[in-house]
Amino acid sequence: TAGAIAARHGVTLAELRRANPGLNPDRIREGQELTIGRRLPAVLSESVGRAAGGRLVNAEQLPRHDAFTLRNLDRAWATNETVSQLLAAFDFMERRFSRLPRLPVHDLSARHGGAISDHRSHQSGRDVDLGYYQRGCGSACVYQRVVASDLDVERQWALMAYWLERDVVEYMFMDYDLQGAVYAHARERGASREELARWFQYPRGRDAAGGIVRHARNHADHLHVRFKCDDGDRECR
Repeated sequence: TAGAIAARHGVTLAELRRANPGLNPDRIREGQELTIGRRLPAVLSESVGRAAGGRLVNAEQLPRHDAFTLRNLDRAWATNETVSQLLAAFDFMERRFSRLPRLPVHDLSARHGGAISDHRSHQSGRDVDLGYYQRGCGSACVYQRVVASDLDVERQWALMAYWLERDVVEYMFMDYDLQGAVYAHARERGASREELARWFQYPRGRDAAGGIVRHARNHADHLHVRFKCDDGDRECR
């Protein structure tokens, strides 16, 4: 129903109807596309400086979601854009898969940015660490070291592709062997050679400079996603 859809996405029925002129709330069919007008926060955030040497102004806290678990609310702050990209991707994942285990979301940034323990980056509200989708997760996946054969490549690629195809990611840091498994699946699913070369460091070697998805040490237990600077954040680097 229109009311249930509006409630699911955190908008009112009136806002849903304004975003979809001509919508008959009593005649919604499967496969119909609707525009969801998320309400902007009262004060827009700003990412200042670099991910490894910056700060965060007017941060937004990532809310809870049925598709993921949050480890630490004190480290669940980010820019409005980062929060929006995460929520949009996990909304997509819930629509895409009838059975979706909850994915662990670890650190984003502190409320005002700056250095936090265990990280060189995560300082300006554009970074997030996510566990991996694994085979046999059940209702929730565990944040743990995985090997390529344990990776649920279908779900993992669906999540990564959501951001890569929309060109909103600066980098994704991922263990090189796990890259290879996702690369092979993306190729099977129809990604072109040009897309694969632009998106992946693999198979050029773990020290190669190309690609958005790159190898980094100690990333066999999580995917590190860094979103691009928003056009409005003039001091973001």
